[in-house]
Amino acid sequence: MLLESYKVVAFDVDDTLIKDDIDPDDVLSAKLRDKSFLFSPHRRHVNLLRTYHRKGFTIIVWSQGGYDYANSILNALGVSSLVSLVMTKPSRYIDDLPASAWMQRMWIDDVTGEVEGELDELLSEDL
Repeated sequence: MLLESYKVVAFDVDDTLIKDDIDPDDVLSAKLRDKSFLFSPHRRHVNLLRTYHRKGFTIIVWSQGGYDYANSILNALGVSSLVSLVMTKPSRYIDDLPASAWMQRMWIDDVTGEVEGELDELLSEDL
């Protein structure tokens, strides 16, 4: 597989696209291996995924729970068509540089709206 893009962003599933705790006012259901489960979306991060896609980024989504788990969440969120690659989260990477030298981590607190990490200037007006 070849991802022909110079603008790539990766999203994790647990505690990123979905919340760790269930919000009784915002619950969705997903199905994996004939079992249904409930979760609450992290709306700000889901909207961030949509914004990156709209701005021309290639989207990768991964999860330690596996590619099939990640895919079931994306289908329930209604964003699977925006994602170019769904995969199990890498457990290792081999590079001459630490990830912090070429990649930034960003996270938005769903309650306070505070941003951890640098928010891309091109996205700030959309959040």
